Amino acid sequence: MSSEKLIWRLTFGTADKSKDLDMEFTDTSNILGEPIISREFIDSIIKMTQTNENYDLYKKIKKIYSDKNEDLSNHAIWALLGIVKQNSQRVGLLLGSLLEGSIHLIGSWPDNFTDQLRTDSTLVDIVLNNFIKNPDFWSQVDLIIGNSY
Repeated sequence: MSSEKLIWRLTFGTADKSKDLDMEFTDTSNILGEPIISREFIDSIIKMTQTNENYDLYKKIKKIYSDKNEDLSNHAIWALLGIVKQNSQRVGLLLGSLLEGSIHLIGSWPDNFTDQLRTDSTLVDIVLNNFIKNPDFWSQVDLIIGNSY
């Protein structure tokens, strides 16, 4: 197992291009493998953006570079970001439908959340479950999608 930290780089667009936001997600394949997530999960989050004030959907991913520095900007990749209501902890998951069409968990953000996943890999299931079943757990949830969705 490699200890090298592999990074996915995303650029989120803003109305003012000079203020575009770059964000780095740590590749989680060395930590979690590549868990498969049902397509219904993404559909459920999209529905939740229509029914929960604290959930928002943005079509803002402009550029996506994989952990191998490949330009994957034309692939179906989603960034799911949440802020825990109780302690303001930020949590981010990078999900992608790459080759065979299934959705994989491919990255996490920020580093302290990634460190928590290294310590307890079951945490990812708890977080995914909270996104769908416990919207009041979050003060804010953003699903950010690229142009390929």
